[in-house]
Amino acid sequence: MKTATVRDLRNNFAKVSRWLKAGEQVQLTSRGEPMGVITPEKKKGRLHPREAANEKFRKRFGPEHTAWLKKVYGGKVLKGNGVLLMREGSKW
Repeated sequence: MKTATVRDLRNNFAKVSRWLKAGEQVQLTSRGEPMGVITPEKKKGRLHPREAANEKFRKRFGPEHTAWLKKVYGGKVLKGNGVLLMREGSKW
């Protein structure tokens, strides 16, 4: 647990906030006497856009999707334009 004084909060809040963002608990002291503990808020709600994109990718192409592909298509491997050539009435 990190320790910060009242003066640190007033003059160097950026340093203390970095500790909180990193998940550290901070003990607040005044004149050497402990006053309390500041704990970081648990993450909830929205994800960072990159994390949200990764989550969507995992949902779409995760193990369930792979199992579904095996169930539907079996062991078929199509090369090149195989999918387009298989479609009936394809313009390609």
